[in-house]
Formats: sequence, C-alpha cells, structure tokens
Amino acid sequence: MRIWLYLLGIIASLFTVIYKISEIFYSHRLELDELNLLYECKECGKFHRRYQEEIQIRLDKNYPAYHHCPRCYGKASLYHGEEYPWMLTNPEAPKLRWRDVKKIKRIIHDVERYRLEDESIEKFLYYYRLIPEENKRPPIIESEEKNDTL
Repeated sequence: MRIWLYLLGIIASLFTVIYKISEIFYSHRLELDELNLLYECKECGKFHRRYQEEIQIRLDKNYPAYHHCPRCYGKASLYHGEEYPWMLTNPEAPKLRWRDVKKIKRIIHDVERYRLEDESIEKFLYYYRLIPEENKRPPIIESEEKNDTL
C-alpha cells in the first residue's frame, strides 16, 4: 500500500514539474510573439516590429507612443498581409529569436537605468542651481543661434 502512495506522489510531482516547465516555455513564446509583431507605417510604407518601438520609446523623448513608425514618427498599423520569407530576415526589422530577446531585455534594462541616473543628476544640478530650470531659461534668439554655429 505504501508503495502505491510513493508512486502516486512521484507521478504527481512529475506532473507538476512538467506543467510548470511547459507554462514557462509558453510564456516565453507569447513574449517572443508579441515582440515580433509586424507593423506597417502608413506614411513611409516601411515595416517595423514591436521591439523596435519599445527601444525607441525608451531612447527618444520625442517619440509619440506605441503604433508609430520609429523612422518617420507616422502612424503605423498591424500588418495583416502575407508574411514573405524576406520579412523574417529584413535588415530593417529582423524577426527575433529567444536569444535575441534576452539581449533586448538587457538593453532596455540598461537604458532605463541610464535614464533614471540622468534624471537624478539633473535634479541634483537643479537643486544646486548649476543649470537653470526649464521654464526659467532665457529664450534663444535666432541671431544668437546663428552666431553660435559660425
């Protein structure tokens, strides 16, 4: 009788472990599929993927939001057409593999950390009045701008 209980416990633990592993693989697959979503810009007609928007949002303060082209900032929509083989290796929007997702996550994490460090440095400089605040800076006159570039 005890042997049946042990076997039942082993089978239950194996089932639980297999279920957890398959759940992890499934979540990774969903994340990879979401980052590889293909968008088409309405203005310039170029393709880009979701991970390019993620990086652009964190790098560029002027980037409007999701569903915009990282090149021309025009509106983009999800591409519903047929995916051709050249789209997988398109140099402008290559499809990611799981190994690449890890690199992208690391890059996004580093960019976030650098952005927070920049904000803290700016707050420090504003606090000690080493640089003027944004709304109190004197306006730049076009003639001064031209003299600076000469």
